[in-house]
Parts: sequence; structure tokens; C-alpha cells
Amino acid sequence: MLRLQQGTSPGWVIFMKKKSMTALQLALQAQITSVQAARKILEEAIQAAEDRHYAETKAAEGRRREEGSAAERIYDKTIKPIEAAWEKVFSATLRASFSDTAEATRAERTAVNNQTHFQQALPFIESEVPSDLPGLTEAIATMRQDLHSKVMQARKELAAAHDQSAKKDRKKIPAARKKREQGTAAAKRKLDRARRAADGRLKRAKARIDKKLADAKAAAQHQFDLSSEARKQAWAAYLETTRGAEQLLLSSLKQ
Repeated sequence: MLRLQQGTSPGWVIFMKKKSMTALQLALQAQITSVQAARKILEEAIQAAEDRHYAETKAAEGRRREEGSAAERIYDKTIKPIEAAWEKVFSATLRASFSDTAEATRAERTAVNNQTHFQQALPFIESEVPSDLPGLTEAIATMRQDLHSKVMQARKELAAAHDQSAKKDRKKIPAARKKREQGTAAAKRKLDRARRAADGRLKRAKARIDKKLADAKAAAQHQFDLSSEARKQAWAAYLETTRGAEQLLLSSLKQ
């Protein structure tokens, strides 16, 4: 069987036409033309199938991106009120805590400031008041101790106020935090399910698109193979005819 390469030079065909072609040469030229036409049809069919495959794949991927974006928008829309509710509870609790501890905080700050002012004024007192003033040392010591005691008492009361406020917070904050976490987790699970579903649809779509490409290529190859088989049969018929003519000629010569 004659094997021909793609892209036979047109010059060869022109050269053959200029000569007085034999039946074999005419058959060969027809064979070349047929192969070229069949290969062109095959290549165009495969290229068209690949172009469709590329376009359909990009479209499927685009739909996947849109589905993912839509799922994320739903997630954001679901999360927004959950976060807002948490912020509302947290802010309200914080304001209540400040309110509950405000008086104790002011008292502690006042006690600390008084002690600080005394410490700042003490050097001047010691330099300006006669050191032999009766009772001066005892008075200073008593004031220092009294101011220190007031600071310690104020801090104790402030700590107690914070503890009392924390007891209230422990009832509100954990419940609000748990509700927030549960809502966020549910929204996240829904988002993940939507993503998995979109991924599954994309995978199935790509499988269908890939199968269409494979089927189109197989169909194109089948058509090419059919044309090849037709050429084989044509060559067989040509050879059979040629052999018959040769036999007839030999018989005529023997007579």
C-alpha cells in the first residue's frame, strides 16, 4: 500500500499534468488528492471539536466561579446579622460593666491621686516646716499610713466591683459567644456544601465535555478510516482490472 505524507507539493502535481499521464500516474494523482482532502476534513473536524471543548470548558469554569461567588455572598449575608448581634451584646455588656464599676474606679483613682500628691508635697513640707515641731513626724507617718490604707481599700472595692460585674458578664457573654459560634459554623457548613456541590457539577460537566471531544475525534477518525478503506478497495479494483487487461493481452499474443 502506498504511504503518502501530508502536504504533497503542488509543483509535483503541475509537473505530472504537463506530462502525458499513464493510467497508473492518474490513479496515483487521484490517490494523493483523496488523501489530502480526507486529512483536511479530519484536521478541521478535530480543530472544531477542540475549539468547542475549550469554549465549553471555560463556560463551565465560569459558571463554577459564579456559583462560588453567589455562595460566598449568601455566607456574608448570613454572617452579618450574627456579628451585629454579637457586637450589640458585647457593647451593652461592656457599657454595663463600666457603669457598675464607675464609682469604685473613681474612688480608687482619687485615693491614688491623694497618695501621689502627698508624696510630691512631702519634700517641701519637710523643708518648710520646722523639723522640731512637736508631733510632726507622727502626723506625717499617720497621714502616709492613712493614704496607703485608703488606696488599698479602694483597690479592694474596685476588684469586688469587677468581680460582681463579671458575674453578670458570665451570664451574657458566653451565651452570646456560643450563639455566634454556632451561627457562624452553620453558615460555614452551608458554604462548604455549596462549594462541594459546585465542584461536583463542574467535574461532571468537564467529564461530559471531555467525552464530547473524544467522541468527535473518534467520529472524525472513523470518517478518515472509511475514506482510507474506500481507497484500498479502489486500488484493489484498479489492480484487478490491470491484471485482467494484462491477461487479455497475453492471450492475444499467443494466438
